[in-house]
Amino acid sequence: MDAILGGWSISGIYRYLSGQLLSFRTNPAVVNGDPVLDNRTRQRWFNTDAFSRLPAFTRRQNPWIFDDLRGPHFSNLDMTLNKLVPITERLKLELRMEAYNLSNSFMGQNPITDVNSGSFGQVTAQLVTHSGRELQYSLRLIW
Repeated sequence: MDAILGGWSISGIYRYLSGQLLSFRTNPAVVNGDPVLDNRTRQRWFNTDAFSRLPAFTRRQNPWIFDDLRGPHFSNLDMTLNKLVPITERLKLELRMEAYNLSNSFMGQNPITDVNSGSFGQVTAQLVTHSGRELQYSLRLIW
C-alpha cells in the first residue's frame, strides 16, 4: 500500500496581480458621475454612461485615471505532483505531472478605453501570455 500511496510530493505556485489602473489619456472624454461599477461584467467593465465625447477645441477637465477604476486582475495556479520510486539501490524512477493554469480561468486584457469605439468599456480579448490549462507528464529514469 505504501508503494502506491506513499512518497508523493506536491508543490504549487499561485500568482495574483491586481488590475492595472485604466488610463483615458488617448481619447479625452467628459466624465459626469462615477465611472466605477459595483457589478462589473466583461460587456460592461465600467459605467460608460458617465462618459461622453469631448467637444472639439474644448480643454480637458477630467483626470486621466481614476483611483478605483482598474482592469481585470490576474490569478494563476500552477501545480506539480511528483513521486520518486526506488527500483534498486542505484536506479530510481521519477513520475511527474505538471499542470499550468490549473483552474483554466479566463484572464482578460484591459477593457477598451476609447470613448469613440463601439466596444467602449468592454473586455474583448484574453491576455496573450495566458493560455488554457496545460498538462505535462514525464517519466524519468535516474541512475
